[in-house]
Amino acid sequence: MTDITDRLRAMSQRVDDQAEHIRTEEGTKQALIVPFMQTVLGFDTTNVQEVRPEFTADIGTKKGEKVDYAIIIDGKPLILIEAKKVGVVLEAEQPNQLLRYFNAVNTARFGIYTNGIHYLFYSDLEQPNVMDQRPFFELDLTDTIDPLKINEIRKFTKAEFDSDSIRASANRLKYTQAIKNELEREMSAPSEDLAKLFMGRVYPGARTARRVEEFIEYISAAWNQLIADAVREKLTAALARTNGTIEEQPPQDHAEESEEDGIVTTEDELIAYYIVKAIVHGVVEQSRVTLRDQKTVCLILLDDNRLKWITRLYFNGNRYRLGLRDDDDQEKRIDIDSPNDIYDFADDIRNSAGRLV
Repeated sequence: MTDITDRLRAMSQRVDDQAEHIRTEEGTKQALIVPFMQTVLGFDTTNVQEVRPEFTADIGTKKGEKVDYAIIIDGKPLILIEAKKVGVVLEAEQPNQLLRYFNAVNTARFGIYTNGIHYLFYSDLEQPNVMDQRPFFELDLTDTIDPLKINEIRKFTKAEFDSDSIRASANRLKYTQAIKNELEREMSAPSEDLAKLFMGRVYPGARTARRVEEFIEYISAAWNQLIADAVREKLTAALARTNGTIEEQPPQDHAEESEEDGIVTTEDELIAYYIVKAIVHGVVEQSRVTLRDQKTVCLILLDDNRLKWITRLYFNGNRYRLGLRDDDDQEKRIDIDSPNDIYDFADDIRNSAGRLV
């Protein structure tokens, strides 16, 4: 069998090729979820002693309730899988069916909630035989292959399945992801609690309502400066590796340039891209938001599809214009002073992204 990295890459390519043509949950199962179990995890999906579709789980007074798949290991259903169709935003709803199945099957150790592209992994770390509310691990097949995630997926393969090893690292994975999600939310819309925390550290005056509002704006500005500094540092390092010396690099406001077409992605455009990604967190999966720069406009897209533009950036010199979708899916252009002003149109951007899902 090929290496797990190659199998994940092949599955990722399959998603790219087929996802846009899938319209139903059954199509998602057959085109993506069954191949994932077989190709990536190495289980024989034609053998009901390994993978049992429509696994029956009696839940209280309800008899014959079925979970989409149960993976059988050593004769026991250890992994339960609930499937949704491609395009369902998993984070937008709780996997209540999976939770009920998991709690009813006392041998279950792991639950997987998936739309064929995004996989959420659950266990019972907080209370035995009761599935946790938060996933401890997430895999998105449209993301760049992450070596750390590859190692976690390897533990779920038939050849190397190790329940104890998975659970040993699950708590760290679970809370690291939860903290990451909270940080992304705070980047999108800093909370009063965060503002008060920083006021306690840097501001000696009274925490009036007006001051708290001001600090929320200051925090947004600080996030953007941190992003800009990080981008600038990476660009400086990359240019130094390429040219052999930092002094030979082009001006820092030129972030990325294609030698073939002369298109330049500026630092401000990159900052705007990260701001939009933060704003639409929870509406669409982060990996689905992409940037495509052109000579006259920089597009922030869903699924790298230029017809599914979330926003358009017209950043020329010292002029900043933001293209937003109106209710009729037509573009309206708004002048702004800086990328930071994009936060003022967060509701428009979230609505635009939501209509494209």
